[in-house]
Amino acid sequence: LVSALRYGENPQQKAEWYATAQAGLHRAEILQGKPLSYNNILDLQAACSTARLFRGPTAVAIKHNNPCGIASNDNKTQALRLALQSDPVSVFGGIVALNFKLGAIEAEMLQEIFLECIVAPEVA
Repeated sequence: LVSALRYGENPQQKAEWYATAQAGLHRAEILQGKPLSYNNILDLQAACSTARLFRGPTAVAIKHNNPCGIASNDNKTQALRLALQSDPVSVFGGIVALNFKLGAIEAEMLQEIFLECIVAPEVA
């Protein structure tokens, strides 16, 4: 058992998160925010799996297991900006995954919208 979740697929449902491997999202450090929900876990997995497919700096925005923005660019700030601009309405309340270190500029961009989760390999 990793943890009890805020709720299951629907708010009235209970859910728990179990690890089945040594490595994975359950090893990530949560820096702030409310406890995760089942839907957060699904979106985090989809976003992280997609971001790992790209070699260059890439940002992935997911909501309800559907992509609403994916962009790669040699400039990591531009990659994030393009991903968020893909569908700025749908990304509200979603998940953003980065395959690069989250810096101050990107953090400021992300705080301008409500997101359930932001995941990155490292935070500056």
